Amino acid sequence: MKRLNRCILEAALLLGALLFGTSGARAHSCEGTEECIDLLELELLIGAKFSYAWARETVGEHGAGAGLFVELPLIPGHLDVELSGQVLRFHGDAWEVPVDLLVKGSTSVGEALRLYVGIGPAIAVRVEHDERTTLVGAVFACGAYLWVTTRFGLDLELNYGLFGRAQHPVHDVTVSIGPVVRFFDS
Repeated sequence: MKRLNRCILEAALLLGALLFGTSGARAHSCEGTEECIDLLELELLIGAKFSYAWARETVGEHGAGAGLFVELPLIPGHLDVELSGQVLRFHGDAWEVPVDLLVKGSTSVGEALRLYVGIGPAIAVRVEHDERTTLVGAVFACGAYLWVTTRFGLDLELNYGLFGRAQHPVHDVTVSIGPVVRFFDS
């Protein structure tokens, strides 16, 4: 259990560093030029995910959990980067902490709907019976943001992960839903 708590703490610190390390930052080296991008003027998304995952290492294995994510634009309105971390509980004494870094392409369909697809690296730390396993792989996601207001919405996501392992690859499919908050200079 100590290993699981440490994994959760490390994931939370990583998310916090990204969120608080960039949200108040300004690009001082280019002050006074038109090329300067003020990070406070960029759209920032913060959300929670409640997830159900299945088909991990063995058929029929499934679990549920929750996590947080933060998303920043690379090319505003078209290309974003998302860092997410979750804690998943599986049958028996198995816990998993996946952390994904997605590059997401998106398009808006009206003002209330934004569709996206993303791909990127992932790492999953699994703790089962006091044995810790780290898996490295790639993740593919597709989903939508449904905006209820200009700042609050709902994130719906389908995520497929492929992780390398010496004996055989590990496949996982995760369905997530959760609230999302949009911060931007208006």
